[in-house]
Amino acid sequence: MRLIHCFYLALVFLTLVQIPVYENDVTGNTLNAYHLLLPIGLILGATRIHRLTLNLEMCFFISMACTTMFTYWVYGYNIRGILLVFAGAACVAGADWVHRTTVDERKQTLRIIFWMTIIAIIARNVMYHGELATIYSREKSNSPVWFLASGGPNLESTHLGMLAALLVGTSLFLPSLAIAAITSVLMLSRAGVIACLAASCFWIAENRRNPYRIGFLLIALIGATTYVMLLAGGRHEDQLTQRFDIKAEQRLADQRQGRLAIWKSASQQITSNPFGHGAGNGFAMMNRDLDHFYRENNSHNIFIDLTMDGGVQSTLLLLMIVFANLRQPLTRMDSCTRLVWIYFLLGMFEFTGYDIIGWFFIGASSASRSLAKQAIDEQQDTLPVADTTIGSIDDMMALPSPGEIADDGPLIDEGEPKRSTREEITADDEQWWAIDMDRIRHSA
Repeated sequence: MRLIHCFYLALVFLTLVQIPVYENDVTGNTLNAYHLLLPIGLILGATRIHRLTLNLEMCFFISMACTTMFTYWVYGYNIRGILLVFAGAACVAGADWVHRTTVDERKQTLRIIFWMTIIAIIARNVMYHGELATIYSREKSNSPVWFLASGGPNLESTHLGMLAALLVGTSLFLPSLAIAAITSVLMLSRAGVIACLAASCFWIAENRRNPYRIGFLLIALIGATTYVMLLAGGRHEDQLTQRFDIKAEQRLADQRQGRLAIWKSASQQITSNPFGHGAGNGFAMMNRDLDHFYRENNSHNIFIDLTMDGGVQSTLLLLMIVFANLRQPLTRMDSCTRLVWIYFLLGMFEFTGYDIIGWFFIGASSASRSLAKQAIDEQQDTLPVADTTIGSIDDMMALPSPGEIADDGPLIDEGEPKRSTREEITADDEQWWAIDMDRIRHSA
């Protein structure tokens, strides 16, 4: 495997299994290992600058950058604005990954990442064997616990579901889906459960002509989930169903907390300034203008967050990116587009809009569509063009008569009676042929 392939193997793995390098205890901001690799990915993408085109993704980042530079003069700078730079670098790196690798090489990379993820889970469980009840129960603990994602158990389950979607069409899909589903149930992750269901839909769409495999998958999922809930004594079942209860969110909204309350305040903020506050500034400005304080640092909705930051002009470009990915039928999607589907689906109640895993595969999906279109255009250009022009009179005069054709052998014409001898050619055939030749000579 080439050195560049190893680099992208490490980068994709570290976006799924996030290893923290530095964490600020005051702000809660985390510097992960993939942040250190993204500048290298940006440089690699810049070296192939001839492949960069003014596509929707580039237009989106240009719009966000212009809005941010203008609004920072008005509202000031926010340290979270650096997330826009990392998101853009991830998009460029994702596109470069697709341009430098083949489909088979990317599948091999994802298989290796699956086994590396299994090793990471085992290593984490061994290191924190005394805290396993805390890790897989969503209970608070005074001791620090390392989750595979910096967002905690919810994001860890989501990433495992995304990994399962990436492995659709390979022999590792079912094991990865089982691990993601069981982890999501134990960690009470709504997003993880939805990611697993989406990955299952992709697999069913690909195997729609094999009902036995579909039935096996459904029975296995139901059986495994039931078994895990029985082991938990019913406690997880009650808590998991409560996670999907809208009334719980409504109770938080009554206390002026939770997603519903944040979305209501964000809508008022967008109405007051529809053109944005700059990258990382939108939520902070909303918190500053309110008479109460939200504990979160984002609205848990990528469309709302990016509208508050980049304005409606940037959100329109984002919606065009969504449409470009969603218009592809399920049966013709590649692994990158499947993950983008899940990212936009879960982005309505999770993520920040600057997520590296999302923008890396958005760039990869865009490059994959571009290469597919380029291959189709090249194939059409190489197809032989039928010669429909009328030849010279001499060429037409050189055409054999029906009688001469019959002398050369059997005349094969589907849908017409076969004539194999000159005697079977009627006088009418000879007469019409002579009339046609006279017309040609006269026109000449």
